[in-house]
Amino acid sequence: MVFDPFVILYLLAAFVWLKCEGDVEDCETFLRGHKIITRSGRQFGASPKYVRISMLDTDETFIQFIERLSAIQELE
Repeated sequence: MVFDPFVILYLLAAFVWLKCEGDVEDCETFLRGHKIITRSGRQFGASPKYVRISMLDTDETFIQFIERLSAIQELE
């Protein structure tokens, strides 16, 4: 599944790993600027191009997350 400029790498019930593509070097900071809270890959020994996003929340929050990702995609 691809959300340009993102690649979803691994999906579990509790969280998803996302990789920012292109010129984005710090995915956590980039997504935080779009009101998406993540944990940097650096916290897990990975590149800052990767983030882990919690999926343990309400359906409303998940829908808002998808809408915000879609808005970023439309900007590109």
